[in-house]
Amino acid sequence: METAIQYPASFCSRRRRSRTLPPLIMPPTQNVEFPQDYDDVVEEGKLLFNRFVLDRLEQEHPGDATAIAIPVSSDYKNPMWAKAGRELRFMADEFARSSRRNDVKRKAQEVSVNNITYEQFKDLLAELFCQGHITKERIMVLFFFCSDVAVRTFSSSVDLCKKFINWSLSFITRNVCRWVRDRGGWEDVLVIDHILTVPKPIIVLGAFVFIFFAVKYYRS
Repeated sequence: METAIQYPASFCSRRRRSRTLPPLIMPPTQNVEFPQDYDDVVEEGKLLFNRFVLDRLEQEHPGDATAIAIPVSSDYKNPMWAKAGRELRFMADEFARSSRRNDVKRKAQEVSVNNITYEQFKDLLAELFCQGHITKERIMVLFFFCSDVAVRTFSSSVDLCKKFINWSLSFITRNVCRWVRDRGGWEDVLVIDHILTVPKPIIVLGAFVFIFFAVKYYRS
């Protein structure tokens, strides 16, 4: 039986309450009027993340992943979505070979999955973006961390796995999709922006930023 953990106020929470530090660079999630095509960005974001998680589950639990019943269609609704999916897969393969991949997996193992609340989980995910703008490299780290938590819980409880998938989707749709929409959509962020992508070490840097603040979160 897992011992209840009293989670301290996260770095994001402390900074939000600070009178001396500048505000966090996170897009607003309340009282915001989103453009009409925002729904398409959210739908595509959900599909990309669900496919990402399903691929991870099939890798770790061959033949059993269907039990989770993740809503993904056999084909992408839009051909451009397929391009975004291929680029996301390319980025995932690159990051999986990086030196920081195991660090992200280890931090996912440290999450107290039976006791953490959504607000605590949301704050933990927000740590990744507290020190700068959202980037596609940090989105990649976010996808890996969230899927690591889901994969970890799958063996013990399908319902728990579904809960963390839904929590992750909620964070992505409320915090990441608006940023993606403002930059033209997932294709512009993942595919078109590829020609301007900085070298591979930046992907590793994104993971390092997350690990640094996750460690502060657990040690504070």
